[in-house]
Amino acid sequence: MVDSIESGGHRTPLEGPGDRAVAPASGAGRERTVTGSVVPLANSLVDGDDLSDIYSGLTSDCARMLDIASAGLLLADARGVLQVAAASSEATRVLELFALQRQEGPCLDCYRSGAAVNVSDLSLQSARWPAFVAAARAAGIVSVHAIPMRVQDMTLGALGLFGTTVGTLNAEDLALAHALAHVASVALVTGKANADKTVLATQLQHALDSRVAVEQAKGVLAQLGGLAMEDAFEVLRRYSRDHNQPLSEIAQAVVSRDLPATVLPDLRSLLNAVEAASPLDAVEVLARELATMVAADDVTFLIADLSGEVLIRFVSGTSTQGNAADESERDELVVVALAGPYEKALRSQQVCAEHRESSTRLYAPVTDRGDAIGVLELSLPSRPDEATIASVAAAAHALAYVIIANRRHTDIFERGQRHVPFSLAAEIQRRLLPDAFTCEAAEFTVSGWLEPASQVAGDTFDYCVEREILHISMSDAMGHAVAAAQLATLAVGSLRNSRRSRVGVADQALRANAAVFDHGGEEGFVSAVLCQLNLRTGLLTVVNAGHPAPRLVRDGVATEVELEADLPFGILAEATYREQMIQLRAGDRLVLLTDGVLERNASTLDVSTALGESAGSHPREVVHSLARAVLEATGGDLQDDATVLCVDWYGRPASDGGERVASAGASQSRASQPAGPGNPRDGRQRVS
Repeated sequence: MVDSIESGGHRTPLEGPGDRAVAPASGAGRERTVTGSVVPLANSLVDGDDLSDIYSGLTSDCARMLDIASAGLLLADARGVLQVAAASSEATRVLELFALQRQEGPCLDCYRSGAAVNVSDLSLQSARWPAFVAAARAAGIVSVHAIPMRVQDMTLGALGLFGTTVGTLNAEDLALAHALAHVASVALVTGKANADKTVLATQLQHALDSRVAVEQAKGVLAQLGGLAMEDAFEVLRRYSRDHNQPLSEIAQAVVSRDLPATVLPDLRSLLNAVEAASPLDAVEVLARELATMVAADDVTFLIADLSGEVLIRFVSGTSTQGNAADESERDELVVVALAGPYEKALRSQQVCAEHRESSTRLYAPVTDRGDAIGVLELSLPSRPDEATIASVAAAAHALAYVIIANRRHTDIFERGQRHVPFSLAAEIQRRLLPDAFTCEAAEFTVSGWLEPASQVAGDTFDYCVEREILHISMSDAMGHAVAAAQLATLAVGSLRNSRRSRVGVADQALRANAAVFDHGGEEGFVSAVLCQLNLRTGLLTVVNAGHPAPRLVRDGVATEVELEADLPFGILAEATYREQMIQLRAGDRLVLLTDGVLERNASTLDVSTALGESAGSHPREVVHSLARAVLEATGGDLQDDATVLCVDWYGRPASDGGERVASAGASQSRASQPAGPGNPRDGRQRVS
């Protein structure tokens, strides 16, 4: 409900059910609180601090001092149009932007009326602000206090105080909030003589322009350093305070890339050191340089094993003195279970910390476009600040590219991913799969996984991105062991050759059929499903060559896609193949699978139910959990390879307004929600 409207310094209470008790102001306690927050804000004014610093400090102080979850500040620009000047959290900034877009909400009403608007329970205001209330509740906000920013007779904007519990603020908190808002408003002028509306408008516009630079700088740091937007802002603020420079100047330097080596690690020096080393020593050199940069006691890299169940620690360690690992330990493979902080780092795609009495351990995901390569682990002698965490995240992202580049020249990385030896058939099959099992882009995420049978069969999956097309395919060659692997090599080689000749899926199928028929032996055949997804429109073109039908997951429900099946490759020389069309919607998930997922001794597994329950998981986890479920259903005795390929299509590309916010090589917004009560997903994760 709307509890009160303030005007002219008087408050008219409108009490109702659900209000919190209003506590009387306590003299000494309130004085200490005001001294601890209003005085520093006033000092900022006297010292001539940057306006963007003052407004950022205002929202941060409100969130810290008051009984609220977050705060946001709206200010009018030179044209009288409200803009978001500051927010204590990224979620609050997004909510304020939404309110401006929809032109509704308590903060806008506060600005228009020049009076405070206090709402103890937003659910009672759905008729008044339908879109805002829905967005706020989705963000966990259930109460709002909006305070006008005023200088003399001019309303400059509104300060929004957002709560996650129903009720009104107590009298002490409200008084303090008004005091903070008043001091910040006065910061726009240097005295009554300057309280000219033109001057105010110019100063306001300067503050808002500075805020734009700050937002851009946050984005740069988030991208380079693998940070959440809130953490990126803290890095900027800390650097501004430590170097006694205005926040807006620091932000502009970051945006123009004049300040990359001081706010974040000097990646150029890291990469130069790596380039000077042998490909075999690339990871060890980067670890040593990073240890020196952040004063770490130990830095190690753990690479994801090809089984998807464990990590391999193959760099023994590097000290701050630069001592390399002992020669006897250099190539030792130490198997580490994918659990605890390692799993958390890969699931969340964020740097995770374990604080101990005398040290802190950091775990940073080493990821490129969502493909989880491994984890960078550091031991630090003290609790790290945001800048150190940003440095570690940026170095981990750089390490992903170091590994991708150097694995072309040595087997050390491939060997490091195998704690179980490969058979010849498995080696051939491995070469037929894409180099990266996961890829994130603005319009899609694709992830695949192959769980081999006890005797490797002939399953493969593949994908490739073109300008507006995503190619995906899956095939299953008849038989087992080397014979099946050879047959699969023939089919995949033909499909890749024709795909690179830029022919349609029907022609790809015709050529693959001819190749298998001519060279695959009298009884050799390959089932397959070939798809081309138009990333702009969502139109999926499919050829089904005798393969199990894909599953479509829409709105959390998985259904089998009805397709006409043509002959597998190699059965009949004159076989023809039809292109069939499926229109996807933004948010749809397409899952391809082989018959190993559906085999008879896995009949207890309900594939559609499993896919529906994992609808909120990242595709990387979906393919792993489904393959693991098949293993469990068969008691570990797979008679055929079990292969899964999952594609999420999000809609229009970034150039048309779509967005993929990537940090540390992955989009954190696409990371799976943590497993827990009410979340049916398997809490374990494999990596690919």
